[in-house]
Amino acid sequence: MKKARRRYPALLLSILLVLGVLIYPVRVLELCDVEKTEKLLLPLWGSDSFSYEFLHSVQKTPVRENFIIQEDNRLLLVSTWYYSLGVGLPFLPEEGSFINDNGVFKLTGIDREFEYINFGLMPLAQQQIHCGKQSYSFDHYFSSGAIIRLEASTYTPWQLLVNSL
Repeated sequence: MKKARRRYPALLLSILLVLGVLIYPVRVLELCDVEKTEKLLLPLWGSDSFSYEFLHSVQKTPVRENFIIQEDNRLLLVSTWYYSLGVGLPFLPEEGSFINDNGVFKLTGIDREFEYINFGLMPLAQQQIHCGKQSYSFDHYFSSGAIIRLEASTYTPWQLLVNSL
C-alpha cells in the first residue's frame, strides 16, 4: 500500500511535465507559397534570430541578411553581409554602419521592421534560410517560380506535431 502512494506523485509530476512540454511556446519561421499548398515550419527552439542568404542577381556573390524576431513576431533586419561592392549593394552612411571585415562587407544598425517578407523563388539565386547550424534551401521545399511568404509565429510542440502529420 505504501509503495503505491509513492508512485502517484511521480506519475502526476510526469504527466504535468509532458503537458508542460507540449504547450510550451516555440518561435517558428513559417514559409508557405501563396496557394498554401507547400509549407515549411522551422522551429527556432529558444533562438530569436535567423539569416536569409541568396546570390546577388548582378554581382553573383552571396548576400546574407540577418534578422531578429521581436516579441510581437515582427521581423527586424539588423545587418547585411556581402562579398563584393557594386550595383544594387548598399554602402551609404544613412543605410547603417558600414565596415570591411577582411573582405566581408558588413552593414549593421539597419533596424528595418517587417510583418512578413515575400520572396520569388529563383533557383539560380540559391535562396536559403539559416537557423542556428541548419540551412534550408528554398528549392528543396518549393516549386520554381513560387511566391513564398516568410513570417514568424508562435506554436506549441503539440501544434508542430499535428502540422507535421
